[in-house]
Order: sequence, then C-alpha cells, then structure tokens
Amino acid sequence: MEADTGPHDSGADFRSGARACLPALPTLFFIFAGFGVAAREGGVPAEAALLMTALVYAAPAQYAMLDAAGAGASALSAVMVGVTANLRFFVMSLTLRGMFRHAPRRATARWAHFVAATPFLLTFFRSRREKPGDLFAFYRGVSVVMIPPIFLGTVAGWWAGGGLPPALAFGGTLFMPVYFSLLIASDFKGGREAAAVIAGFLLTPPLETLAPGWGLLGAGLVTGGALAVRER
Repeated sequence: MEADTGPHDSGADFRSGARACLPALPTLFFIFAGFGVAAREGGVPAEAALLMTALVYAAPAQYAMLDAAGAGASALSAVMVGVTANLRFFVMSLTLRGMFRHAPRRATARWAHFVAATPFLLTFFRSRREKPGDLFAFYRGVSVVMIPPIFLGTVAGWWAGGGLPPALAFGGTLFMPVYFSLLIASDFKGGREAAAVIAGFLLTPPLETLAPGWGLLGAGLVTGGALAVRER
C-alpha cells in the first residue's frame, strides 16, 4: 500500500474520485431507500430517519439500531448498538490516515465523519496503483459525490415505505451485500461478479438469522474475502 507523500494535482485527483464514485450512486440510493422503508415500517419519523443517516452515516449500523429499538431496547441501548457496529470504521480511519500522511491532521479530522465502506475501498484500490496521486483529494471527491444519493434515498424510501409489499421492502435490503461484493470483486482479476451476486443473496438470510443486524455486512465481507483468497 502506497502512502500519499508527494505533491500532486489535487483538483484532478478530487475529480477522479468523484468520477470513480459515479457508478456506485444508484446502488447507494437504493441501499438507503431500503433503510428509509425500514425506518417507516418501524415507526420512525422522517426527520429522525434523516438525522440517523446524517449522524450514523452507515446503513448497517442504522439497520442494527432499528432492530434494537424494535426489540424494545432503550434509546441509549440502540445508540450503543450503532456505535458498536461502527467501530469497524476506526480501523478504516487508521488505514486512511496512514495513506494521508501529507494532509494536515485538522483537515483529515474534519473529513473523518465520512469514512465509510465505499470511500475507504475506492481510496484503498487507488493506493494500489503505481502512481496513486493525492489520495486525500481522491477520498474527498468520492465522499462529496456520495452524500446526495444517501439522503435522497432515505427520503424516497421513507415516503414510499408505507405502500410497499413486505417482500419488496425486504428485497431492497439485499442491495447492500451484492453491492459490496461487486465493489470488492472489481479489484481482482477475473472479478467473478456473478458468483459475488449469488453469494450475496444466499448468505444474507442465514447470516442475518445468526447475527441480527450484521447479516448484510457479513455477506459482503465473507464473499469479498473468499474472492480475495481465490485470486491469490
């Protein structure tokens, strides 16, 4: 993994990050639309669902919090569930900080809230190239572009949630494991996108049964890890 230590065209790298994120925007929209649906089905007001998206900024943790609240947990317990689910971002943040060595700490701290799977993975993949460029600018480009669809998706899902059949509402939650499986698979030769899609759909239900709130993320990680091992 290469650290970003030299001078680069930050504007060009920012735009490169924005372009790299564009193919992910429809899927991000539907992932958070699925959350909006689940929030409305759980009796969460629209403004509270938007606040969860803004503050938690991670669909798996948001689903986990909804599950905890639906099971009768207190507000504090639900928040702690979300915090625990988001601890994975601590490791991602440490990795990114190692790649952003040239960037001032205050600047990276301001952008730390936007650490999520998509900007982390796309920036990490960029770092594997021979000339990765200004990785901090690339990360910011990814982060800025992905903000609108997640909020629009939350609103659209909440608005449509009351009229969706339960099967269709649950199907919306399956975008996440498929998306992350494809995102991870895209960095390996031969991709095996079809296998990632099938694995995502097959693994999510049993993993969600074994670990409520973690099935979606677990399916993506298991599938991506299996692809990584196979490609070696």
